[in-house]
This record gives sequence, structure tokens and C-alpha cells, in this order.
Amino acid sequence: MQNSYWKTVLSVFTGSAIAQVIPVLGALLIARQFGPGQFGLFSAWLGIVIILSTALTGRLEVSLALERDGRFRNAATFAVLATTLLIAVLALSVLVLLYLFTSYNYFDTLMLLVVLVPCATLFSLNQVWQSWAAAEGRFRQLNMMRVVQSVFVVALQISAGFLWPNATALALSYALGLLLAQIYCMWLLPVSLRWFRRCGPLTLAYARRHRKFLAFSLPADFINALAIQLPVMIVAHRFGAESAGYLALVIRVLGLPLSFLGKAVLDVFKRQASMAFRERGECRDEYVRTFWVLGAGSALFAVGAYFLSEPVFAIAFGEEWRPAGAISVLLVPMFTLRFIASPLSYVIYIFNKQQVDLVWQTCLLAMTYGVLSYVNTEMAAIFIYSVSYASLYVVYLAISYRYSCGESHKQRARL
Repeated sequence: MQNSYWKTVLSVFTGSAIAQVIPVLGALLIARQFGPGQFGLFSAWLGIVIILSTALTGRLEVSLALERDGRFRNAATFAVLATTLLIAVLALSVLVLLYLFTSYNYFDTLMLLVVLVPCATLFSLNQVWQSWAAAEGRFRQLNMMRVVQSVFVVALQISAGFLWPNATALALSYALGLLLAQIYCMWLLPVSLRWFRRCGPLTLAYARRHRKFLAFSLPADFINALAIQLPVMIVAHRFGAESAGYLALVIRVLGLPLSFLGKAVLDVFKRQASMAFRERGECRDEYVRTFWVLGAGSALFAVGAYFLSEPVFAIAFGEEWRPAGAISVLLVPMFTLRFIASPLSYVIYIFNKQQVDLVWQTCLLAMTYGVLSYVNTEMAAIFIYSVSYASLYVVYLAISYRYSCGESHKQRARL
């Protein structure tokens, strides 16, 4: 059983690694094509896209792993897709009304505004399909979805850089890449349309059954997305678009590979942990063995990033990007703990404790805004932010481990 577990983890891990090597290698050329200023503007726009995409699904895609395999999960997926499209239509209507009342005329700003909701919708749909594949244990298809998405987005952004090297071109090519990736997902793993006639009742019933995700996980993950994207926005406002570009590149080069590799572990862990919870009422063994592997990986990352980041950034992206290497060293504590804590945090959902996550995410948002807004110098603000973030992750790990023990933890405490 244990060998099968880690064989599956390795398979998903390998696929995610390939999917992330592509954008990291692509960033080598993209950074030279667009420069820190345009890259920073695009990253601020992308932050808004990711924040909005969090709201579009109602975070109900996270609940797919809790459903039984087969037609039960197929119906659940249809309900989540219907919810996503409905909220997307409402969001687009609100944006159109805002535009009519404010009348933006600047072309680049208008184009970024036009593509905002469609891009967020496509991002959400891609996430739903990937969550569905992971919940079903279809890890080969999951790997293919991620690799294809990376190829489409990076290839189109590099092509745009030769023709129209600005933030708008990056945004439009990103949206087109997501569209092509979504078409591929629908072909690879088609959802049954037999639920269409019961769309309304099915969607309402599913939302009611998983109302804790709407009541607690949605605001918690919305806050988390805001907290993750807020640093680039605040740095852009306080220290300029160039500084935001440095920070955005660090997050892309270091953050995305770690998050996707961690997500590869999560895709397996949440299925195995959910099954263990249904069978035993706890998932401590799955939690502990996953913790040690993630811990070993994060230690290797921390050592390499601390000693190699600055020269590697300068050599790989050009001397003008050397400050990004210095920033990456400051963010090592945050990335190291994130790699461990993020996958294991799914225990909170398994044990239906979403309200705990909401409290933690609120503390994270308050810390992020307070530190980055009021610490005087850029480097000091980023370092204090990184250490504070890592400390909050330590608290999160302690909470998630306690829940992984299930009722046995409470019984031992009473003894």
C-alpha cells in the first residue's frame, strides 16, 4: 500500500515537474523580451485574475475529492461547472456596468479590462477539470492537462513578445493559452451532459450539501488569493513597477514550481487521506509520511536557493534582473514552509473545519498588508513579510496535524 502511494506521488510529481519546467524556461526569454516594468504590470493584472477565479468556483471544486467515484463525482463536477459559469456571468455584468459608469479610454487598460473576466473564467474551468481528474485518480490525464496548459501559454507569450512586447500582449496570449488548454481538457475528460435537465436542482442541492465551502472556504481562499497577490500590488504602489517586476519574477520562478510540485503531492494525498478518513476516522499515517518527504524536499530547496539565487538570476535573465536574486533569498523562509504546509492543509477540509482556515487566512491577510504597507524600506519589508509568513505556516502545520489524528488524539488527551 505504501509503495503504491509513493509510486503514484512520483508519477504526479514528475508530470507536474515537466509542466513547470516549461514556464520557467520560457521565463528566461520572456523576461528579456518584456523587461521588469511590463512584466510587473502583467503580474499585477494576473493577480486580479487569480483572485477573481477563486470566487468563480465558490471553492466547490475542492469538495470533488470527498465524493464517491463514478457517476456521483460526475454529477458533482457538472454542478461545480454550472456554479462557475453562473457566477462568471454575474461578474461580467458587474464589470460592464462599472465600465459604463467610469468610461475608461486608455487602450491598454481597456484591453486588460475586457479580457479580465473571460481569463478568470478559463482559469477556473481549468482548475475544476484538474481537480476532477485528481479526485478520480486519473493522474496520467492530470499530468497531460498541466503540461499542455504550460506549453500553450508559454509558446503564445513568447510569440507575442516578438510582435507586441507589452503587458497587454502577455495578458491576451495568456487568455488564449488557457482557452486552448480548456478545449483539450474537455476532449480528454468529457463531462456528461445528461445532468443538464436537472441543472438547477442539482446545483442547488450540491451547494447546500457543501455549504461550508461556500460559507468558510470561499472567503478563506479568496483572502488567501488576495494575500498572495497583494505583495506585488503593494510593492508596485510603494516602490514602483520595476520593483514589482523583480518580485513577480521571483514568485514565478520559485513559487510556481514549488506550488505545483507540492500540488502533485496534494493530488495524491487528498485522495488517500480522504479514503483513510472514511475507513478509519483519521489519516495520521498518511499525514506523517507526506510531511517527512515534503520536509526533505524543502530543506534541499532552501540550501540551494540561499546560496545560488542571486548569481543564477543574473546569468539566466540578464544582469538587470540581479535584484530579483537578492529578493529570492529573502523569501526562502516563506517558500520553504509553504511547500510543506500547503498540501497538508487539505486535512482541514477532510475534517470539515473550514472555519479554522478562515481565521488563519484572515491573520495572513492582516500580516501581509501591515508589514508591506508600513515597513519603511523595500528589502526590510520583504524579509519581515517572509519570516512572518513562515511563522504562520508553522501554526498551520500544528493545527492540521492535530486534526489528522482524528478522535484518537482526543482519546489520548483524555487519558
